[in-house]
Amino acid sequence: MSIRDISRHAGEAREKRWEFWADLIDRVFWTLIGVLVGFVIGILILTCAHKMKARQSPPAAVPFPPGRDEGGRVAPPATARPAAPFLSGPPADLPRLLRAIRQVESGGRATPPDGDGGEAIGQYQIHFAYWQDARVPGRYQHCRQEPYARRVVLAYWRRYAPAVAARAAMAGKPEALASGDLEVLARTHNGGPRGAASPATVGYWHRIRADLGT
Repeated sequence: MSIRDISRHAGEAREKRWEFWADLIDRVFWTLIGVLVGFVIGILILTCAHKMKARQSPPAAVPFPPGRDEGGRVAPPATARPAAPFLSGPPADLPRLLRAIRQVESGGRATPPDGDGGEAIGQYQIHFAYWQDARVPGRYQHCRQEPYARRVVLAYWRRYAPAVAARAAMAGKPEALASGDLEVLARTHNGGPRGAASPATVGYWHRIRADLGT
C-alpha cells in the first residue's frame, strides 16, 4: 500500500470520527432542547392550572379585626345596632331550616343542576340578584359551594330581617322574628324582601315545614 493510500485512508477515518462526534453532539443538543422546552411547558401548565383553581375556589374566611365588618369597614357601636332578631332564636333552628331549604330547593344534592332556566345555582338555588343583595365578598359562581352559599343566605336575612320585622310590627306582630321565625325566613328566601307577606310563598313554606316535621 502506498503512502498516498495510507494517507487517504487516515483522512477518511478522521472524517468518519468527526461525523460520528458531530452527529452525537447534535443528538445530545436537540435532546436537551426538547427536555428544556418540555420543562417550560410543564411549568406553564401548572401555573395556569393553579390560577384557574384559585379563581374557582371561594375566598377563605378571614377574621377581621374587632370593630370591623366583613368589608373591613369600621362597624358601628354595638349599642347602635342590635343583633339581627332571628339570631336570638333557638340555635338549633337555623341549621334545621337551612337543611330543609337545601332539601326543598335541590333535593339535598351536593351538585344540583341549575334551576329556573339556568338562573338559580347551588344547593340553595340562589339567583344573581339575591347574591348581589347579600353583599358577601366573592363571586356569584361560588354559590355552587355550600359553605359560601350559606354565608350568602345568612347575609341576605341579616339585611332584610329588620325590614320584615318593621312590617310585622306595623301589623301588630312584633314577635315575628324575635324568636327566630322560621316561616318568615323561609318565605323571605323564596320570595325576596316582601316574600314573607306574599301569598305566592305560602306553598313553599308548607314544603319547608313538612321537611322540618313541624
